[in-house]
Amino acid sequence: MKKQFQLLSYLFLMLSVGFLASCGGEESGNTTPKVDVAIDGTEAAKNATFVIKTDVVSDVTTDAATFTANIVNLPTGFTAVEYGHVYAKGTADPTVETGMTVKSSKPIAKGEYVTKAKSLEPDTDYSVRLYIKNAKTTFYSPTSVKFRTQKPSASTPPSVQMIAPAKEEIMVTAFKANGKITGGVDITDHGFVYSMTSKRPTIADTKISLGPGTSGATFNKEVTGLKGGTLYYVTAYATNAAGTGYGTTIEVTTNVEFEYYPELALFFNKVSNDSTEIRYGGELFLGFVRVTGFNRAGGLVNVPDPAVQKNIVVLFGPDVKQKAHRFTVGKKGPGVPANDYKYRDYVDVPFIAYDTVTKKQLMISFRDQQEDGRFNLIPVDTGEPFEDDSREYIYIHTEEYDETKPSPSIAKAGGHLQKLMLNFWCYKAD
Repeated sequence: MKKQFQLLSYLFLMLSVGFLASCGGEESGNTTPKVDVAIDGTEAAKNATFVIKTDVVSDVTTDAATFTANIVNLPTGFTAVEYGHVYAKGTADPTVETGMTVKSSKPIAKGEYVTKAKSLEPDTDYSVRLYIKNAKTTFYSPTSVKFRTQKPSASTPPSVQMIAPAKEEIMVTAFKANGKITGGVDITDHGFVYSMTSKRPTIADTKISLGPGTSGATFNKEVTGLKGGTLYYVTAYATNAAGTGYGTTIEVTTNVEFEYYPELALFFNKVSNDSTEIRYGGELFLGFVRVTGFNRAGGLVNVPDPAVQKNIVVLFGPDVKQKAHRFTVGKKGPGVPANDYKYRDYVDVPFIAYDTVTKKQLMISFRDQQEDGRFNLIPVDTGEPFEDDSREYIYIHTEEYDETKPSPSIAKAGGHLQKLMLNFWCYKAD
């Protein structure tokens, strides 16, 4: 049975400062003493006094700077929901509403931390200060620190920023790369570099040259000739006589490439012709069980709401997979109430649901009848004991697929019916 599954190849069923967290950076410890200042505020009915030491900016370059703050005192019982640094261009005191923020990833505590600012604009005035939020308000350092980035010179390589493509700018064999030259003079070349193997690509890797450039210019280019479903490392670059500067490397995974096999009749056509079987290369592969209450193709498919039905393909094969919401029913048989479908986890399944119009994958759920943590395509069996039953029902949802996390509306008891487009019961045909 395993050998037969591997031979099938594929089966189709029709039916993603410049401080860290804003522009990149990192936190580290520092023990240099600073001058005391205070922030006054109120939490609950208590007078809350924060004592910090003066915010300090150091190591300023054309596109980077280091910001240091030291919290010397915290009010007893004070709880911060967020804290970090806020910065903005100009000399006005920045706020979280008007500036860019970098949130600390650590619980608030007395002590000093340092943040590296990147991708700043050259020869530009900035203001930066500490902020601390609780459930009621936001507290700031009383005075922000002013600094100006250095002017670019011919003795310094250009600075450049890599801008991640929007989700809709990523395709099967191409994606749109976006960048900005943030500093530098006499720029003789700029563009993008990418690699499938080097996590920090350089001009020694695959290069897309856009020729001479100027500081402040934004640029973009469609990167073509790529492989579908493949991870690429990509960044922007700019070059002058002093050398080549690079932006932060980002990861771009191209969309999965779907192929159509003409010898395979599409699922919707098959069931419309009252067939309960799918063949591949002349061999029987997949069968469908007729279910009382299913409203398509004589009971082979259920479409609860025809208004949300889409043209989809469900692709089976040993080389494809996606995450699916796994539900269990205590190894019961037919007629299990919806709320008795218990959500368990988000696991890999050997098939993909794909919207043929939007070219996007869709969320999937399945019933893990054997409760072994995976989807099983086994010969049909509808009798007791039900733990050996083939009732591994498949549910296709209208929600767009997210590889990183399950859907909150689906990942709960009875969630297999949420945003449901269609469902069916298939089995391994002998």
